[in-house]
Amino acid sequence: LFNTGSRDLPPSERFYLGGPNNLKGYQLFSVGPKVARTTTAGVTYYEPLGGAVQVFGLFELEYPLVREAGLKFVTFFDAGNTFSSFPDLSNLTIRSDAGVGVRWFSPIGPLRFEWGFPFAPRPGEDTTVFNFFIGPPF
Repeated sequence: LFNTGSRDLPPSERFYLGGPNNLKGYQLFSVGPKVARTTTAGVTYYEPLGGAVQVFGLFELEYPLVREAGLKFVTFFDAGNTFSSFPDLSNLTIRSDAGVGVRWFSPIGPLRFEWGFPFAPRPGEDTTVFNFFIGPPF
């Protein structure tokens, strides 16, 4: 573990989870430490802070639908979280999701259409998240 002393890690060096490349059942960067902010209009929103420590794993199973066209069905399970500092076992909370999707290795590049369903969503979190992504599978 890298120690930065009393200095905070810059946002570009923090871990963010949620979105098409990791916890697909959660909105982009929505898993992990957050801070509540209020706009001048009085609207409260939560800004992701990112974490200094990340725990993450995924399981994906692909099944070819149309092999000649590069079309595949995928099912997945993701689990993980980010933390401000290294957690002990008493405060280790793992968020998880599962879902299905279609992946197409098209002439313009890999396309992914995936629906994620978080387990035990918290108040304010979506119960279904659709991800569209152009790029490699993960």
